Amino acid sequence: MASHPSLSRPPIWPHPARLRYHYLSRIIIPLGPEKHHTVHKLLTTGLALVLVASTTTAATPPNASWQFDREHLSGRTFNALAGPLPARLTGQPQFSPAKAPGPPAAIRLTGKASPRQRLHVGKTITDAAAVLPTTQMTVSTWIRIDSAGEWTGFISAVQDNGNYEKGWLLGQHRSHFAFALCSRKTGRLTYLESPRLFETGHWYHVVGTYDGQSQRLYVDGSLEAESTTQSGPIDYPPKGVLAIGAYEDDNEYYPLTGLLERTSIWHKALSAADIQALFRSRADRFPGILAQPPSVVDWPTFNRDNQRTGISEQPLKLPLVKQWTHHVPSPAPAWPDPARQDFWHRKQALRGRVNYDRAPHIVAAGGRVILGHSADDTVRCLELSTGRLLWAFTAGGPVRLAPTISDDRVLFGSDDGHVYCVRLDDGRRLWKRPAAPGVRWIAGNQRLISAWPIRTGVLVEAGVAYCCAGIFPTQGVHQVAFRVSDGHRLAANRVTVSAQGYLTRRSGRLFVDTGRDPAGGFLAELKRRGKGVGRETSTLADDYRFSFVGAGDLRIGGADGHVAAFDRRSGTKTWSAPVSGRAWSLAIAGGYLLASTDTGEVTAFGPRPVDRPISHDSRPTPSTASPSASTTAILKALPHRRGYAIVLGDSNAQEGINLARHTALQVHVLLNSPQAVTRARKTVWQHGLAGRVTPVHSKSPRAETYVDSLFNLALVPPKATPARIATAARLVRPWGGLVVEFGSGKILSRRGPLEGAGHWSHMYANAANTVCSDDRHVTGPLDLQWFGPPGPRQMIDRHHRTVAPLFVAGRLFVPGDDRVIAVDGYNGTVLWNNAVPDSRRIGAFRDCSYLAATDDAVYVASGNRCLRFDGDTGRTLTTFTVPSAADEKPREWGYLAVVGDTLVGSAVSPGASRRKHSREAIEEGTYYDRRPIVGSEYLFAFDRKTGRHLWSYHTGAGLLPNPTIAIGNGAVSLIESDNKQTVTKAVGRATPKDLFSQGARLVSLDLKTGSVRFSRPHDFSAIEHSVYLAASPGRLVVVGSRNDGEDPKKSRVWYDIQVFDDTEGDRLWKGTQKQTTSIGGSHGEQDHHPVIVGSMLYCEPFAWDLLTGKRVAGFGWKNQHRRGCGTLTASASTVFFRDGTASMFDLESNTYRKVTTTTRPGCWINMIPAGGLLLVPEASSGCTCNFAIQTSLAFRPRKP
Repeated sequence: MASHPSLSRPPIWPHPARLRYHYLSRIIIPLGPEKHHTVHKLLTTGLALVLVASTTTAATPPNASWQFDREHLSGRTFNALAGPLPARLTGQPQFSPAKAPGPPAAIRLTGKASPRQRLHVGKTITDAAAVLPTTQMTVSTWIRIDSAGEWTGFISAVQDNGNYEKGWLLGQHRSHFAFALCSRKTGRLTYLESPRLFETGHWYHVVGTYDGQSQRLYVDGSLEAESTTQSGPIDYPPKGVLAIGAYEDDNEYYPLTGLLERTSIWHKALSAADIQALFRSRADRFPGILAQPPSVVDWPTFNRDNQRTGISEQPLKLPLVKQWTHHVPSPAPAWPDPARQDFWHRKQALRGRVNYDRAPHIVAAGGRVILGHSADDTVRCLELSTGRLLWAFTAGGPVRLAPTISDDRVLFGSDDGHVYCVRLDDGRRLWKRPAAPGVRWIAGNQRLISAWPIRTGVLVEAGVAYCCAGIFPTQGVHQVAFRVSDGHRLAANRVTVSAQGYLTRRSGRLFVDTGRDPAGGFLAELKRRGKGVGRETSTLADDYRFSFVGAGDLRIGGADGHVAAFDRRSGTKTWSAPVSGRAWSLAIAGGYLLASTDTGEVTAFGPRPVDRPISHDSRPTPSTASPSASTTAILKALPHRRGYAIVLGDSNAQEGINLARHTALQVHVLLNSPQAVTRARKTVWQHGLAGRVTPVHSKSPRAETYVDSLFNLALVPPKATPARIATAARLVRPWGGLVVEFGSGKILSRRGPLEGAGHWSHMYANAANTVCSDDRHVTGPLDLQWFGPPGPRQMIDRHHRTVAPLFVAGRLFVPGDDRVIAVDGYNGTVLWNNAVPDSRRIGAFRDCSYLAATDDAVYVASGNRCLRFDGDTGRTLTTFTVPSAADEKPREWGYLAVVGDTLVGSAVSPGASRRKHSREAIEEGTYYDRRPIVGSEYLFAFDRKTGRHLWSYHTGAGLLPNPTIAIGNGAVSLIESDNKQTVTKAVGRATPKDLFSQGARLVSLDLKTGSVRFSRPHDFSAIEHSVYLAASPGRLVVVGSRNDGEDPKKSRVWYDIQVFDDTEGDRLWKGTQKQTTSIGGSHGEQDHHPVIVGSMLYCEPFAWDLLTGKRVAGFGWKNQHRRGCGTLTASASTVFFRDGTASMFDLESNTYRKVTTTTRPGCWINMIPAGGLLLVPEASSGCTCNFAIQTSLAFRPRKP
């Protein structure tokens, strides 16, 4: 289907005037087989005389009509009610059961693509000419949609293929009814769409008309959209079909999933009165077809009502005048901005899809305005008429979505995992309940939150409060219902979606948004059933995309810097007023328009003239004081002042307040009673530190509700018991977490390395390229440790397949777009973010990494330099430069590794490493077969501490392919091409054919001196795509890939394995394996890197004994080909990989499980098992697929 950026949903939807009953007979009497039943029904109502008397003005009968019930079915053919042509069904006929609400029988269509189930009128569009209108038309269908994809056709005679557009279509597009038509004048289809979303599972009457000048769309008797773009005769395609129950043309097929009762065609445009009469005449056959409008006063919940219509019947009197403003802190949204573009799909200026906390969302009722807050965790109540603060209530975590007002109560959910109910008049807490089955604190979105945050708000219906807790289904997402009166838990069940966004009442069911995934999901049946009016979507200009509401005949939009009102019928702007920031929230109550922006400004506009608007400010000013001696001692001991701290055993929040005043630490203070927490939170609010210091009630001194290794600092009281000190030591992170006695500032312990934890110091785990960290902790099942930044905005687009992140000594180093970001591996705190121009590399598997890390620093290659950054601060410590060659030509830094105190690098031709960002760069460097590999001209080494140049290796032969340089057992091993032209061409890249067809040598150099240990010729000429070298004790492993033919359907990818002795270079064994994947793949089928775990070599999907060369029988890989690109990473017992989403395979038990179902891993390596964690920094930047969450993550093994 062609792209139609300007789908027509104009802002004019007049409602036809009420009609007299005699219109009913105009429609029903001429319709043949059904008329006796219908007339009989009307006679029993006493209307017979009216109907009979009015037949002289009967409307035109349809030219074609089909009734889809058993009575009119003969075999697979439905005989026509009107017109000469039957409708023939493909597939087996199925009908709705008699108990289903609706007509006695209607055909059920499955919506399956194969086998296709739809109806054709004639075999071709030419055969259907007798029933196809030419100059004017009306098409009508009675339909129930049970499942809606992006497109669905109800009836179509259309071709829409690229720029070739002809015919017409009645259907739906993204849950909006649609009518498309092409006239000979334009040669292009005009798509009309209804402004309101329909609800699945309910009956609708949908009609499209065209009178030769105007095209109109009606739903349930009311005009929804119209256009005058088309004029003149209808332009039909010369080939195609008249299909019922599907949109079908030469290229596409979008079938109906649902019920179809009757479809009719007229060769004239029925009037609005005729269409409303038609709807009324048959509506009683469809119980529940009349929509139930919401009945609420003011704006008590997000977008006014549980259907989230955002439309109030209350008119606003223009012009509106600013009455007051109230300033709250700027919000702290959970999710950062998306990438700027998707290079593969050539999409620019990407927009965030998750916007529920970009500004505090407003609700209002009973003269009060209520809003939550994502930064200071506080719900505020303002007086509607003046804007003054009436009360404030601070929760245990961010309140990201709008509260709900239910009678005299206010209900809201928090990231602390609890639902709160407070009194509307004074904010006193009535009850507080955990929504999840347990309490577990983690770091999330740069805050300490529950592992099951409430990101759906609270929907109240019939005295029941509904919410969801959790956003990662593999960790548990729970839908819960509480009784509003007392908080009693009525029901709870686990769901499989990422619950992010407001709950909605839709089709009598509870529906939830699912973050970045627009699909959403139904969760539960509600007591109140019936068809809703549907949410009206905005047709305002794109400037007003931030918020959209309605008041009477006005439609109001929020823009960046102003809000404006428009006439619903004409679309004319009737009023506008400035605001500070983007108006993400609008509400209407008591004659006021309320606006909330992303700068923290809440503004009320009303009809009353005001000389000077009232201004209020409830942003607390943080208190100041000089640090105490204890605090000063703590500050000196901290390597940096970011991260998380916990205070154990205090009686109030004062130690947490002292710490937060002088650091950027997030602080939790554990107190032993709810009353102490209430008092402490008031104190914290008064000091202006709400959201920074959080008093929490802890029933146990052991703090079991916190994940291990989360905090940078733990404070304990003087003379703390050994048990409390042991608790504190468990809570602080390895590699430097501090346990300090408050009051004295005495350091009681500094946590050392985690025993058995692995590092990931180079792209392939280590300089030996084993892709295995040897971490003894990381295996499944896994629990979340933290999630949050870095986000996608500063990352390299995923299709470019950049280098891997690194982890050493508790720090995670993430490669960004010409930058490096250092993150605390145990809680996600961003330590520093350094721009490094000319460091970006793409197609890393055909090159090498520009990063290497040690306990104290990270090394970054950039242009002809290598920068050494301090691991804690990001300060530049040393700069190394590529040593000159004899020809003194400029070179850039290529290979980079650090082993002990030796820094090893290589020189590449300028521009050899791929750095460009584009669709063309992706196709040239990261996808497909036989692509050039980046190679080095010579190697060199420095003492990393003194900067002294130790040695260089120049041979004058061919290139040294960068993926084949490995360091292990005191040696630098590599493959060297014998083809000198690979160097003299001076492009720094060569295909495997050019590298190996004239011979190549396996070379080993002494790491300390650079002297040649051996240089042995070997045959690598069969390699066509990728080649890798890895080292293990006593062994060198070379793996290359090739095709077994050129037939794209029959030929397969093969991997060849050669294993050599690492002391003499003799080949010990050779193996080969045939993959199930076809040649020419675009998801890295030819690029898998081998993994060495102990004495086992894993070349997916097979395992080999590295010592004997025998393939392991019975290796239980999940299947012969996983879904997705990238390569494996490994701990000592488990491999991790992309299989659609993040997945893992236990090598000891041969078991497979999903790590997440809602996030997309990167396209090379970004799943790092090290430090006792599985670290998955964001690497899906540029992905516009519908994964619910886009974030960095860390997991830890689940405790028994």
